[in-house]
Amino acid sequence: MGFKMNMGKIKLRITGVTLGSLLLTGILITNQNCGKVNFNAITASSVGTAQAVGVNATISKIKPALVSRATGCIMCHGKVGSNIITDFGYGGDGHGSNYFFGGVPGQSLPSGLSNTKGESIYGDYDFTTNGDQNWGSASLAAGISVVVPVAPTAGLQVQQDSLANYLRYILSQNPNAHDVNVLEIPSLYIGAPTTQKIKAASGVSAGGIKYIPAAGAAGFSGIAISGANTFYTNSPSTPIVCDGDLVVDGILWLNQPNIQTTNGCRIYSTSSVFVTGPITYSGQSANRNLQITSSKMVALGIGRDSCHTNAQYGDSIAERFTWTTDSRWKGFFTRTLGDPQSMLAGLMNDANTVGNLSDALCGTGGRAVNMERLLVNAPIVQSRYQGQYKGMIIGEITLLSLEALDYIFDPVFLSVPILPLLDPSDYLSASF
Repeated sequence: MGFKMNMGKIKLRITGVTLGSLLLTGILITNQNCGKVNFNAITASSVGTAQAVGVNATISKIKPALVSRATGCIMCHGKVGSNIITDFGYGGDGHGSNYFFGGVPGQSLPSGLSNTKGESIYGDYDFTTNGDQNWGSASLAAGISVVVPVAPTAGLQVQQDSLANYLRYILSQNPNAHDVNVLEIPSLYIGAPTTQKIKAASGVSAGGIKYIPAAGAAGFSGIAISGANTFYTNSPSTPIVCDGDLVVDGILWLNQPNIQTTNGCRIYSTSSVFVTGPITYSGQSANRNLQITSSKMVALGIGRDSCHTNAQYGDSIAERFTWTTDSRWKGFFTRTLGDPQSMLAGLMNDANTVGNLSDALCGTGGRAVNMERLLVNAPIVQSRYQGQYKGMIIGEITLLSLEALDYIFDPVFLSVPILPLLDPSDYLSASF
């Protein structure tokens, strides 16, 4: 049941959207096509009950390619071919620090940064002025769905009374958006497991690795401690044989990994994970996939090199992890990683521990590296690659390539276990 109404150039169609056996209401905003972001709609036929053990029910229902609390940068930098889930930081860290929409304008945020113009990565850039919003410049494909929690905006310099209505208004003004379905649900949690959770769930020994094979799977090989005993890594010439759950208590560097798996390799790290170069798979198993979760960060194509005349772009470690590089970095609030300055210093230290990370620009194929059958989850997710990403990204802060990106949900994640050592409440859960 529904009705249409015309408001000048804006056409609104009120609809009912069924998720499983539950009913949500949303508004489809019909307009004309900045940015570069596309999604697919949630429909009654596209959702259902998870069939496989370990499949996250929220993922099964929504089928998102991008799940991010902070969307203040990525919405003008990407092309997303599937649904998105966000909360703009609603609820803060859950322990009294409020950075919803970047915080109350004029009031100090946890770092002392004053958000007077809404320039926080948790906001919509300068949402207090007209025509300067990232969501208002995104190119959204017809029929996409954006899922948000019930999140009142009282006290913010936002004319609309909730996050959902803010997005509906902004997208109605966007000439590049078509039939965008903004769905408001009762509650939503986006996060990542803590170090303590990973250790407790796996029983990994201090500084070690633990492999829990799938039933009937072969043994694990291909990742070992580095020569300096400071991080774990692989050899690009040797496949990583992994069909099950691999827990790493330490920093991990995946260097052009070739994954030999039948039903998926799932990596849980208690520290930063760096990925350099393309991820490839041995064999043609229909369920081959790689899942990476970290209690700190997953960084794709972040590194140092001298292949570019502009040092800022040839050294993404310095550019991304230096406190004074960009004022937005001061708003890098997460649930568990502490104040942004200390957090960035820790990430810089992890990168320096690996030492010879190469920036995506300087690797084979440059930044045009495609990723497929890949799920990454961490408080911080960083990427310098510009190729197609087919899978899922789940994070609090997702600072991805500042150029055209292409995100698509991979249906393999509807038929394989997802991070089965964890509870969905550790990284993504919702009520409908």
